Amino acid sequence: MSVIALLLLGVLAMRQTRAHQRALIAANEQERVANARHLAAALNTIARETADSIMFSVKGLNSPQKVHDIANGTHYFRRQGVAIHLRSLQQIPLHQLSSTNLMRLALNLAGMAEQVQDATETILRSRKMMDKEAFDIFFNEMDQMASSADDIARAIQNDVELPRPR
Repeated sequence: MSVIALLLLGVLAMRQTRAHQRALIAANEQERVANARHLAAALNTIARETADSIMFSVKGLNSPQKVHDIANGTHYFRRQGVAIHLRSLQQIPLHQLSSTNLMRLALNLAGMAEQVQDATETILRSRKMMDKEAFDIFFNEMDQMASSADDIARAIQNDVELPRPR
């Protein structure tokens, strides 16, 4: 073989290698985008379930009598409902989400769920020391937290449903 033929084979091999590298990079990027979308859809589902669980907790704790009955064990209340969803939120790898807005919203919802969980445990422990005004303040704050959780879940849904640029 001549030197020119060897040089041409070398050039061809380098071009094929570059083309293969570009194809691998494009495939990896497509996979990353697909994974981010899948993760965003999972976050959307978990966020909706978390907001619904918070609302369920708030509705279950909507009167001093219910609070006393739950604390005394005479009325069923799923105390771990919000905690289960909080753990699900905490399992989401935030750095893999498709936007920083989704990260922020997921963190906000996790914080809201933790606040509801803490407030629920606090009210059940301190109910005997509370008067009507304290209960009213608690119920109002819980309603606000439930509304905020619903707003966050809707914002996540809106972010996830935005059309993606091609």
